[in-house]
Amino acid sequence: MLSSGMELLTDQSLHQFMAGLAAKTPQPGGGAAANAAGALAAALAAMVVAYSINKKSLAEHKPLLEDAQQRLEHFREHFLKLMDQDAQAYSLLNEILKKPKDDPERVQRLQSIVTGAIKPPVEGMDESCKLLQLLSQLVSRTNTYLISDLGIAAVLAESCTASCAWNVRANLPLLTDAQARADYEAAAEAAVMQASGLRQGIERALLA
Repeated sequence: MLSSGMELLTDQSLHQFMAGLAAKTPQPGGGAAANAAGALAAALAAMVVAYSINKKSLAEHKPLLEDAQQRLEHFREHFLKLMDQDAQAYSLLNEILKKPKDDPERVQRLQSIVTGAIKPPVEGMDESCKLLQLLSQLVSRTNTYLISDLGIAAVLAESCTASCAWNVRANLPLLTDAQARADYEAAAEAAVMQASGLRQGIERALLA
């Protein structure tokens, strides 16, 4: 839950969000940008589906397209929520790190706050890989005039995965649990490899 008084990134205009991203402030930052890429990917893919769902030539794929339409809306909303969750989590982390290392509150709360900061990018990695899996199902089942849009959606979704992986890795040095660090690092590497493979497969199929 977002702290009271903290403005939601998703309530800002695109101009405000970009200005905030460019400003010398801790938020919004890379976490928001990463999940914004995922939301853009889902929205762009939804446009492709909207132009495909009622085409007579694609009638046999209508059940798949209807399901995809609903799932893409879920993906878009989830990524937007992750933008705000990431901003909140990083704000808490930024505040606790300003305290002296021997401060009792920092000693007591740091590990749980770090884990909380890692959670949104981990979810972003998982969601973007699932989104890429869905995009791969849409190849050859959507409007052929929108091949470039589907390809761009795949590139954006992969970018979301890779960007979220960077945000996971950035917080790992703060974790004292060596096994947790190793598990998160392995998950990040696996997600990046999976996303890359899916994106390459989508592009090969679209360009065939």
